[in-house]
Amino acid sequence: MSSFLKRNKNTAVLLILIFFHMILISIQVPRGEKGTYFETFLFAVFAPIQHGVVSVWKAVSKSWSDYFDLREVSIQNKRLLKEVMQLRQENTVLRNLLKKYEKEERVKEFLSGISKNLVNARIIGFDMSNVFKSIIINKGIVQGLKKDMVVLDESGNLVGRIVPPITYNQATVQLITDSKSGVSVVKQDGGSLGILSGKNSEICEMKYVLSTDEEITEGDVLVTTGYDGIFPPYLKVGQVLSVQRTPELFKEIKVSPNFKPAQLQQVVVLRLNENEIF
Repeated sequence: MSSFLKRNKNTAVLLILIFFHMILISIQVPRGEKGTYFETFLFAVFAPIQHGVVSVWKAVSKSWSDYFDLREVSIQNKRLLKEVMQLRQENTVLRNLLKKYEKEERVKEFLSGISKNLVNARIIGFDMSNVFKSIIINKGIVQGLKKDMVVLDESGNLVGRIVPPITYNQATVQLITDSKSGVSVVKQDGGSLGILSGKNSEICEMKYVLSTDEEITEGDVLVTTGYDGIFPPYLKVGQVLSVQRTPELFKEIKVSPNFKPAQLQQVVVLRLNENEIF
């Protein structure tokens, strides 16, 4: 092969020179509005490349534009989320205010027949050692509050009683969830008499119900009897959660009070004893 090229070297050089000469001639040959052959050749060679470059540039430009658009959308979304959160917070505050005023109205309307002997009070504190023992209200001696006056929630459920200390504009309420509290209770439909005592928690217990008592069951509603000389009869106290027989003389009965101390905001104090109310 190499010997062939050596023998025909002059012929090959001649052919190459003729080729380039034809190209130079074609550059000078006009093709009217269609351009020269050389221009046509260059266009045929570089047009696909140019198309590819333009396509890539458009793709890059679009991606860059989309990137900035997405950034702008992301910024707008963050701003809208903040605004939504702000509106939700404002909505929550307004709802709480409406509930507060609604509760105050319900408290005022509760037991309307003896409204002049009702004292509407607001919770201003809890027992620091245990929230289930006692609460502090913003009414006191000035409003006529005294020891052992009955305290109810806005729905008329028993909460507790006034105990010392009592000041001019504050009073302490012993909750029925306090372990030192005791309330004489009975089933709402009669039978199964016992004493409701707190356990310093959300659950109370009903004591002194005989193991032979088959009447009380889970779900029973308990009300006051009035036998203790403090709480008037027929006030709703709570609902029986469970009843268990034990080897002892009395059953083990767990009761859920009708209120939750941590959720109390307003209460009603009855400035009457049980004989004056019923």
